[in-house]
Amino acid sequence: MTLSEFADLAEILSGIAVLVTLIFLVFQIRDNTKAMRINVLSTHYTDGLEVIADGSRIPALAEAAYKAFTHQPLEGVDRYHLSNWVSRTGGLMERALLMTQSGILDHKNFERAVLSGKNLLSTPAARKSYEVLLEEGLFGPEIREYIDNFYAELDRQASHAFERATEDQPA
Repeated sequence: MTLSEFADLAEILSGIAVLVTLIFLVFQIRDNTKAMRINVLSTHYTDGLEVIADGSRIPALAEAAYKAFTHQPLEGVDRYHLSNWVSRTGGLMERALLMTQSGILDHKNFERAVLSGKNLLSTPAARKSYEVLLEEGLFGPEIREYIDNFYAELDRQASHAFERATEDQPA
């Protein structure tokens, strides 16, 4: 074997070694991405469950939440607690939306992640809190659009329900 043939063989072997290394790196990156994704999702869901649990384990917040969900008037401290809860819930919804936009959450899991937030925001008291927080510039444009569309759909459903109720009444 001549030196030139040996150099050609070495070049082919080094090319194969580079290819094997690249394939190995692709698998490592994919596994690392999965682990990171699982960690991000776990943190997100844990944070969400903590915010939900606060509505039961913090007495002042539990009282404000009860009043909001039973459509009772809220006093100043109740509005304060509810506003903080709406802020935290909206923040979680915003994180879920950003995770969906970046491909970490799929649409089905996004809808599951924002369900408790939508439940809270559907109360009139929480809607008022949300509107105040909007004036303060708390939420980003993506989540604002999402929540505004949610409220538009609630308003549309309420309008249809009102129309059906008035049609059913005798003249």
